[in-house]
Amino acid sequence: MDSLIQLGAAKPAARLKGDRMTIERFSRTGTTGTQFESEGLLKSAPLPREHGAWVMLLLPLLVGGVLGGHPGDMRLLELAGAAFLAFAARNAASLFWRRRSNIIAGCWTILYGIFALLLGLPLVAGPSGDAASMRLLALAVLPSLALFTLFVIVKPRSRFDRTTVGEIVGVAALTATGPAAYLISSGRLDRSAILLWAVNFIYYSGGVVYVKMRLDAMKHRADWTQPTKFATGYLNLVLTLFVGAGVFVLAVEWPAHGMLMAVAFAPALTRGLIGWVLLKPALPRLKYLGIAEATIALWFSLFLVFALRGT
Repeated sequence: MDSLIQLGAAKPAARLKGDRMTIERFSRTGTTGTQFESEGLLKSAPLPREHGAWVMLLLPLLVGGVLGGHPGDMRLLELAGAAFLAFAARNAASLFWRRRSNIIAGCWTILYGIFALLLGLPLVAGPSGDAASMRLLALAVLPSLALFTLFVIVKPRSRFDRTTVGEIVGVAALTATGPAAYLISSGRLDRSAILLWAVNFIYYSGGVVYVKMRLDAMKHRADWTQPTKFATGYLNLVLTLFVGAGVFVLAVEWPAHGMLMAVAFAPALTRGLIGWVLLKPALPRLKYLGIAEATIALWFSLFLVFALRGT
């Protein structure tokens, strides 16, 4: 992908072709989706290669573990491993269902699934039907099965998981690691766990919408106008303004925690607003875009810990 980004020095026709190839490749991958190249199937295990999805999976888990009060609990590593393997299994299964002759992808689906169960079952099969373990089962396993059915079995070829709605549904599943980690670390499923899930869902959904706006703008190089700009970025703008208004209300009505929440969201809100104002149909530097998104996510996660302490 980096080589395509460097096509700026080539002649205009070649650059436009490279831009289209890059955008189409990234669009097929999705901001929370997966990418796999068939020529590497026999050489390596099929793994999700979209870094944004790993950020959504792991950072909420870390925040949940810290907020729960016992970030050193070894069960958090089991949760991380089970989540990693379940995500990898979903990726391999989607490849199998979209390419029905791909037996190797099917074998990897089974292997990932088995090891995910081996790591995950001890977390949900507590002694004597432990209440916390049962809540973890309801929180993590059942929604994951529902999403697995939706994306892999019901709509294997429709690419619903590459649409904005599909990816936002994916965000809900990925960020469920946050309340799951909080439950393991604290032994409770309370208001803080639900708030942690909701806030992470809102934040990462905004990131999905922003990145898609940047990529969709590239598709309108030949017919870029102000109405086209608004149509391309209106969802990002509306979401940014809506979240900004909500954070402002929190800061006024709940100053002890709301001000820290405002600090956590500030870079993302600034990015969303400025990104829409300066939106142009130009190829974004995907490497730097990814680094910027990861940096903003780290900032958000750090201040989210302070904002949610004592809630």
